[in-house]
Amino acid sequence: MQRSNLLAGKSELMEEVWVALRECTPVVLGVVPFGITCGIMGLTARMSGLETILMSVFVFAGASQFIGITMLGAGVTGWGIIILTTLLVNLRHLIMGSSLAPYMTRLPFPLQALLAFFLTDEAYALTISRIHKARYSVPYQLTVSTVLYLVWVLATGAGVVLGSYISDPLTWGLDFAMPATFLVLLVP
Repeated sequence: MQRSNLLAGKSELMEEVWVALRECTPVVLGVVPFGITCGIMGLTARMSGLETILMSVFVFAGASQFIGITMLGAGVTGWGIIILTTLLVNLRHLIMGSSLAPYMTRLPFPLQALLAFFLTDEAYALTISRIHKARYSVPYQLTVSTVLYLVWVLATGAGVVLGSYISDPLTWGLDFAMPATFLVLLVP
């Protein structure tokens, strides 16, 4: 009996993973160009390729990264103002996180911390959609978040490589990528 329960649990887990992979694929296709742009823009702001990639590894917040890179490129040298600005931009994560908190209260703290680090607009939207369609699922949220994280870091790395071959990325209008995205979000 226990073995069949274990297999049923594994079957449900794999089903959640496959649903997450299927549902995050269109989002991933939208994340890739921004990750590449982030990598290229890091180089234009005189960050090294390694610094740009490490920013994606440790910050993992596209809007904050674009703002930080833009501020560095503009010559802002005060880390305090860069950190304060990115914290203000990310205040929305408190609201998103608080709406997910009731589902996560029984999770071990390290898992809660990992899911909080992985919280992005895209992961939140997919997770909330899953809650409304079915229920909250840790494997679903963790899969979506991990895929988005890996794709973001790899796309940033691809941007660093691509950016090293482009003589002047600003002529391509890449510096307008993030403001353009926010403008599009304002259009109904």
